[in-house]
Amino acid sequence: MPTLVFGVLVLVLVLWALNGYAKADPKYLAKVMRPAGGILAVGGSTYLAAQINEAKEVLLRRQR
Repeated sequence: MPTLVFGVLVLVLVLWALNGYAKADPKYLAKVMRPAGGILAVGGSTYLAAQINEAKEVLLRRQR
């Protein structure tokens, strides 16, 4: 039952966010989303670099 309630809550939040996105001014969205996309790309690449580094360390430990 808690899973169903959580799923309905997530669905409502997603629909609310999509409604706001659909009603937003395109110029404003472009102004906001461009820097947000860059920040997200830098964060994602940092996360992936950390995961690759950790995987290399695990492999090196297993080889010893």
